[in-house]
Amino acid sequence: MQIASREDTGPRSHAFVTAMATPDVQESMQKQGNVINLTSPDAAAKFFRDEKEKYARVVRAAGVTVT
Repeated sequence: MQIASREDTGPRSHAFVTAMATPDVQESMQKQGNVINLTSPDAAAKFFRDEKEKYARVVRAAGVTVT
């Protein structure tokens, strides 16, 4: 696993990335079925924006409404 550098992520993000890379956290996440994909904050934000739009299309296509 490659850990993003402090210059790429900033100090708080770097600390999070470092913690997520520890064997205990990796094992715990895998047991829960989570996949850890350590990226830059910008890449993570893009991923979540894309996912939001993807599922918004699914909800619209299904005609789901919130009351």
